[in-house]
Amino acid sequence: MLKALMPIVVYAIGILLKKDSFKKSTIFNMVAISVGVAIAVYGESKFDAQYCCDDLIMASRDDGAKCSEI
Repeated sequence: MLKALMPIVVYAIGILLKKDSFKKSTIFNMVAISVGVAIAVYGESKFDAQYCCDDLIMASRDDGAKCSEI
């Protein structure tokens, strides 16, 4: 998440130091990308890795038992 926000920080510093000019389209593009990354990070935080690993282990068993059957 922090990596996705770095372009916004660098752009803001560039504007503050008068090295770059403010453009609405540029800031909109960077904010849209950051919002997308934030949504993806939120989705990953809700991902249940233990359940996924349990399913992979059960699928590798010879009898083919599902996690819900045990």
